Amino acid sequence: MTLQVPFDSFAKTAKKVAKATEAYLSVHVGGTLITSADPATNAHVFTVSRLSRQEIEKRLKAEGIEALEGAWAEEGQISLDPDPIENAFVAAVSYQSAEHIPGVWVDAYREQPSHVQVLRAWYDEFRETGEVGDVSFEEFVRLSNPNVVVVSSADLRRYIAAKTEKVVTEPAGR
Repeated sequence: MTLQVPFDSFAKTAKKVAKATEAYLSVHVGGTLITSADPATNAHVFTVSRLSRQEIEKRLKAEGIEALEGAWAEEGQISLDPDPIENAFVAAVSYQSAEHIPGVWVDAYREQPSHVQVLRAWYDEFRETGEVGDVSFEEFVRLSNPNVVVVSSADLRRYIAAKTEKVVTEPAGR
């Protein structure tokens, strides 16, 4: 049996329903998945929070719940498949377009790409879509004056956590 509750009532409910003293945290599409369970009664309690991992752990600890890495799940209830963006890399190329205005091209990768791999993928896509005529890769790069940035999912989580912590810790009215 699975019970979904708001984060603010998770600790109290997990203690009552699952007799929990620990909660398991894992990355989830909507933020952080937090689960507790009582294997003897098959009672599961879960919630998803967008708070920073640090804030979640702090609040759980204040309620007497130890935060651990992982997730409880009943067969078919909660997907434990890794989030496809959990370890992804986002690559962006800024460039000078033919109209002499800035352009931006964005792509995603399962493994960290080199700048040359990103540039080649960008070039190949533009060739396939007809945005680039019969120009060599080297000439294309020279004329477009590109700048490549690769951002890991860990970087993205840090950026989001920094914003979330500011929102959570700033006093109301700001």
